[in-house]
Amino acid sequence: MKASRSWIRNGLIALPVACLLGAGGPARAIEWETLFEKGAWRTDINIHDDGALSCESLTRNDDGVTFTYFTHQDGELVMLLHSDDWQFPAAGEDDEYVIQIDRNTPWNVEGTKRDQSIRTVFDADSEAVPRFFREIYQGSLLVVKNSRGREITRFSLSGSAAAMHAHAECRERILDASIGTPRLPARSRDPF
Repeated sequence: MKASRSWIRNGLIALPVACLLGAGGPARAIEWETLFEKGAWRTDINIHDDGALSCESLTRNDDGVTFTYFTHQDGELVMLLHSDDWQFPAAGEDDEYVIQIDRNTPWNVEGTKRDQSIRTVFDADSEAVPRFFREIYQGSLLVVKNSRGREITRFSLSGSAAAMHAHAECRERILDASIGTPRLPARSRDPF
């Protein structure tokens, strides 16, 4: 496990993150319910093979790359970039990358590259995390670059505000979930 840290370097704020990947990888969702879907965005509530719950919001760009963020029942917040075309070491390799939302100051982010994904675990206590997600909420375009500034991929943020509202509602459900066997919430019959 890599220790959390935050720093300002070259005028760019770096998100405090802890890069975590267990030897067996994260638990896999075995059941899910889509809570929100509009345009390229979707928000699901998941039950994982270890019984834990998570909320997952994702979008996919025209190149098939997905940008996903998860809130796990223990409060852990994870961002995942995934492409079937990427090949990283199975053992995982830490690396830095840059996320720029619109014309805002770029964010330096640390993540672990593994298989076909880059995974970043955020320090939920950091003051930077709400600012980062507020930029996504208000933004139009998210661009991912490598540490040398070369663009890797980009995502339209159209619909991100609605997805984030659905994610916040899902987060409240799973963080307030009672102890015992987790179940997906009953779907409302009210169409409004």
